Amino acid sequence: MSEFQNLLDEALGECKKEIQLRRMGITGEASLQQLKEVVMPELLSLKKVKQEELPPRENRWLNSFAHAFRLWGWDMNKPTRLYVLLTKLNAAYKNL
Repeated sequence: MSEFQNLLDEALGECKKEIQLRRMGITGEASLQQLKEVVMPELLSLKKVKQEELPPRENRWLNSFAHAFRLWGWDMNKPTRLYVLLTKLNAAYKNL
């Protein structure tokens, strides 16, 4: 669980940094709305999950960020640090 927690903390930090950049007018692949309404709430909800409270592996609720990124138009051929962290986090979560 510690690898998962470390990735989660890293992803939260990166998401907060991306939100600040959008607020300063610096654009990126994710919009401020996507970061604030989808990515950050998902990460914060994961922060509250304890190992023993996880649903069965096949029912885990972590959003498929890769699918969301495709819908949002993120360029997965040139992944951002946030994208890479969320992908690793997704894999770590499914392997808990």
